[in-house]
Amino acid sequence: MYRGSGEVILSILSVNCVGTLGRVEKTMAAPVTVIIAYDLKFYDKSPTLFPHYLAVRDMFVKKNS
Repeated sequence: MYRGSGEVILSILSVNCVGTLGRVEKTMAAPVTVIIAYDLKFYDKSPTLFPHYLAVRDMFVKKNS
């Protein structure tokens, strides 16, 4: 997660995520922008996300038999 001023975050998004010039202008002018992403190895962060239940990682990792 980026922390900082709104202008810094917008400049990072405009350079790295949006792409072509026309999309940058539309995205920056929009009242709301949604960024959808996922992490295929989210379970590697389970000790931080679920410190009370460390075994949660094992539920998502495929075990080789």
